[in-house]
Amino acid sequence: MKRCFIGVMALFAGILCISQATKAAPAEHWASEQISYLAEQGIWTNEFTPDDPMTRAEAAQVLSHYVDAPADQDAFSFKDVQADNPYYDAIIAMGRLSIINGYPDGTFRPQETLTRAQASVLLNKVLRGSLSYEQEAAQYDDTVNHWAKDAIATLSESRIVGHAFGQGFSPNEQVTKAEFAIMLARVLNPSFRVAEHGSTVGNLENSGRITRQGDWIYYSPIINSVISADQSILERKHLKDGTIEHLGNIVGTDINVVDNKLYLIATTSEQPLDMSNRLYRMNVDGSDKAVYTNFKGTPSELTVVGDWLYFVEHTEQNGYLRRMKSDGSKLQTLATNVSEYVLSDPYIFYESDDAFFQIRMDGSDPTPLFTSELHLKGLAHDKFIMTNDEQVHEVALDGSSTLIFEVNKPEARWVHTVNFDDGMYYVVDWFGDLTMYRTRLFKVNVGKDPELVENVGVYDLYLFDHALYYGAKGGDGNQLLMKWNGSSSEPISKVHIYDWDNRK
Repeated sequence: MKRCFIGVMALFAGILCISQATKAAPAEHWASEQISYLAEQGIWTNEFTPDDPMTRAEAAQVLSHYVDAPADQDAFSFKDVQADNPYYDAIIAMGRLSIINGYPDGTFRPQETLTRAQASVLLNKVLRGSLSYEQEAAQYDDTVNHWAKDAIATLSESRIVGHAFGQGFSPNEQVTKAEFAIMLARVLNPSFRVAEHGSTVGNLENSGRITRQGDWIYYSPIINSVISADQSILERKHLKDGTIEHLGNIVGTDINVVDNKLYLIATTSEQPLDMSNRLYRMNVDGSDKAVYTNFKGTPSELTVVGDWLYFVEHTEQNGYLRRMKSDGSKLQTLATNVSEYVLSDPYIFYESDDAFFQIRMDGSDPTPLFTSELHLKGLAHDKFIMTNDEQVHEVALDGSSTLIFEVNKPEARWVHTVNFDDGMYYVVDWFGDLTMYRTRLFKVNVGKDPELVENVGVYDLYLFDHALYYGAKGGDGNQLLMKWNGSSSEPISKVHIYDWDNRK
C-alpha cells in the first residue's frame, strides 16, 4: 500500500510516495529519532542510507514538493539532464525557479553532492519568510568570511543548526542525508530544535541588560542606587512597529528570554526595603512574576539554556556554580569556589582562584585546564577572552595566549569592558572614577592595530541583531542604554538608537 503526501510534510522527501516497509536508519544511529519521525510521517525514501551524501538531484526532488513548480517547462533545460532522467521534472522546476541553479557551462550535474553551505542556502531560499529569529547566531570560526555566511546564520538564529565547542560548521563538507533529515525534522517539529539560549556569552558577561527574541528587544536601561518606581524600569520594544511595553519596576541584569519566558537577576521597587538581588521568572509581557526561593545566597551570572538555569550562588563562604530546572526543581551544585564561568555546549568553563577548569553541562567529567593570572571575560569562537587591568588576551584550551589589545597608558587607563562578534573584538578602556570618568571604544581585528571609535562614550557592551548596544553615562549616576551604528541616532523611551550598517 502506498501513501502520497503533498505540501510542507513533503519538504525533504527524497521520494514522495513510499511504502509501509520504509527502511529507516539503525536504532543506534545518532539521528535515528529524527529519521524515524520522518519515516512515520511518510516523507522519506524506502531505502534511507543516512550516512550517504545528498545529491543535487535528490535535493531537487525533495524541494519540488514544497514549492509551486511552473507548469510550462519546455523553454528551460540543462545539457546533462534528459527527459528520461527520473528527477527531470524536479530538476527543471528548481532550475527555473533559481532555487538550485545550474553551472555556467549549461550543466546541472545531478549526481554532484551538496555541501553543508549549499544545503543551507537552499533551505533559506525555500523557507524564506517562514524562519523566525529565536536567538543570536552561533559564532563559527570557519564561516566568518564564507560566501554562505548569512544563510548559515539564519538557520542558526532559527535553531535549525547548532554549535558545539571546538567544532566549526564545516561549510564545504558534504551534507549527508542524516544531516539533511535533522534539519528537516527541526523545521517541521520544534521539539527537535537546538536548545534555545537566553542570551549570548559576551552579552551576559557584560551585565546582560539587553537581549532579543523574535521581533522584541528586552532591556533594563537604567541603573540607579536608589530603587523607586520612576527610576527603575524593565521594558520591551517591538523592532518593526516601535511599540514599547513597560514590564515592571525592576532594575535587571543577566536578562535571558527562552520559550516566551523572561529570566533575570534584579532588584525591584515593589519591595523598596529589600535591595538584594533576586532571581526572577515572568512571562515576556511582564505578567506572572515569580521569585526563586529555593536557595539562600545571592545569585549572579545567570545563563538559561532550554529549560535549565545556570548561575553562581554567592554566600559568605563560597561561590557555588548551580543549575536547576526552570520550574525550580532539580537544584544541583556543579562546582564550588567559582568566580566566573562561561557556557558553550556541551561544556562549562569556570575560574577558581587562578585555576581554570572544564566540566560538562551536567557537572560530569571535571578537567583542570591551566592556571593564569588573567580573568575570564567571554568566548571568541572556541577560545577564551581573558583580561587583566591592562590587556585583553585570546587564550586556547592549553593556556597558550595571543595578545589582542593593550592600553597605551597603563598608569592612567585600564581595560573595562570587552565583547566579541563576527570576528571583531570591541574593547572599552577607562580613565577616572565612578563619579567622573572617560571611556573610549576600540574595534580590534586580530593582528591589526586597534581602531578608535570617535565620539562614543561607552560603559558596557552588547552585540546582537547586527548592532552594538552600550551603556552611556547619564544623570544621577544612571547608565543609559544606547544602540550604536556609527552615524545617526533616535531616542526610544530612555534608550537612544544609533543605526549601524557597517561594523568593519
